[in-house]
Amino acid sequence: MMPRPRSAGFTLVELLIALALTALVLAAAFAAFGLIGRSTDTATLLRDRSERMMLVERFLRDKLEGMRQVKRFDNGRPVVFFSGNSAGLLWVAPLPERPVGGGLHVLRLGPERHPDGRTDWVLEILPFQGAYTTFDWPAAERIVLLENLSTLRWQYFDNRTGQWLDEWTDPAFYPGRLRLFLGAEGQEWPVLVFALDHVR
Repeated sequence: MMPRPRSAGFTLVELLIALALTALVLAAAFAAFGLIGRSTDTATLLRDRSERMMLVERFLRDKLEGMRQVKRFDNGRPVVFFSGNSAGLLWVAPLPERPVGGGLHVLRLGPERHPDGRTDWVLEILPFQGAYTTFDWPAAERIVLLENLSTLRWQYFDNRTGQWLDEWTDPAFYPGRLRLFLGAEGQEWPVLVFALDHVR
């Protein structure tokens, strides 16, 4: 008896193995594409955060280091137009980049707490109308610099004592430097230092 020649097709077992291998390759490919997509999203998020950080830092440096030495008299004593504590500060600076209403403005920077527990970092701006300006803060222009703050702490350097203070209470002098500890959206920023030596 002559043996029967084998069919040139695949057996059922071979076909199942090929299908299983194809499914594994496709699953690995889809997982790789998903990882690439998530990596791209993460990179975009980090880039956006970094750009936001740079813009806010540049704006603050310009406005704080451009601070104007403005004094008023309180019971015959000169009082600087500056106040600050660990949560925020108030100062006078020019806003020449504004298309309308440029010139000196009073700026107040501090946290704004929401009922749901979120805290935003808000800059409020009023036109400076002389050393005895009264503050109508409800009418102020508001700019949200950062959302979802996790860390906010200012410190003030006293050039005479060489110490960092959590509150500036000296009515006769400006601090020499400001130091800011800041975190937002789960990311801690590098410590920022602003020089104010020229204001003295």
